[in-house]
Amino acid sequence: MNAPGPSETELLSYFVCSDMAEAGLLPRDIAAACSITYLKVKLSFLPGVGLDDYLAIDAASRAQVSRAGYDALRDWYRQNPARVDALRERVRAQSVAAVR
Repeated sequence: MNAPGPSETELLSYFVCSDMAEAGLLPRDIAAACSITYLKVKLSFLPGVGLDDYLAIDAASRAQVSRAGYDALRDWYRQNPARVDALRERVRAQSVAAVR
């Protein structure tokens, strides 16, 4: 069984969204897609909680689940700094290459 957490593709998408958000205001459709990406990344750390499960629960429960996923993501960042740096660098290198 795989350890909890997002796939590399999900992480790369998350970091692309993060970089775009840092660069400025995102168009509504991109912001919505990035919001779902971020939610999926957080939920990936919570075994047994998929997007459909999350959407089916009440708002107070969603807030608790979202916070638990956020906390797990923050823990993952602290435990994997080299991987975070490497993935962020890949995203930035691809962005630079796309502009050239």
